[in-house]
Amino acid sequence: MGHRFRTSVILAAVVLFVVVAPLFGQAPAGKNWAPPKTPWGDPDLQGIYTSDDLMDTPIERPVEFGNRLYFTEKELQEAAAKLERRAKADLEQYVNPNAGVTTGPPSNWGERAKRPPRQTSLIVDPPDGRMPPLTPEGQKRLDASESRQTALTPQRPPASWEDYDRYIRCISRGVAGTMLSSAYDNGTQILQAPGYVTLVHEKLHEARVIPLNKPHAGPNIRNYLGDSRGHW
Repeated sequence: MGHRFRTSVILAAVVLFVVVAPLFGQAPAGKNWAPPKTPWGDPDLQGIYTSDDLMDTPIERPVEFGNRLYFTEKELQEAAAKLERRAKADLEQYVNPNAGVTTGPPSNWGERAKRPPRQTSLIVDPPDGRMPPLTPEGQKRLDASESRQTALTPQRPPASWEDYDRYIRCISRGVAGTMLSSAYDNGTQILQAPGYVTLVHEKLHEARVIPLNKPHAGPNIRNYLGDSRGHW
């Protein structure tokens, strides 16, 4: 139950972002505005969305913010200035002679937020934005998952391919992983067909097909992205 609750909290925050993010920067709808529909009459959610703007937003709220969900205008201005400095640095043709030497790619290869996020954390409930304590069973599952390797390192050579998690083997990031932002590949495309909604995730190119108003698969069929069903 602890693992499920932890995942539910994360997904609640992500769903809030997916619904609200496309609305940023749009003018208020007029009184006669009607939500778009597909040719077969379903609400039209199709489009390409990104969570790039939440790349620097932690899941849990830093303790110093307490119950404050939003940044102040001054803090937002400072964050916007920081993003602008990053963007200018990415345009540099040559490496700064005083920059540290690393084996990583140049900064302009990565993806950046375009706007500073207003939220101090992805979790909005509880009010302090902190993850509730796990149950003993939930903690046991978390410890087991964190013991698996997530990188190729000479310090921890694998005994077999099973020592690596599904992400490093490019199989799946799971439901929560596909929707949370990372350093790159944060795009999600929503496609619709009669009776189905599909979420195509940029990273690992996973497609989560959600049947509408249909029964669940049998208990012997398990998918990396779950067994979701949708209803209008």
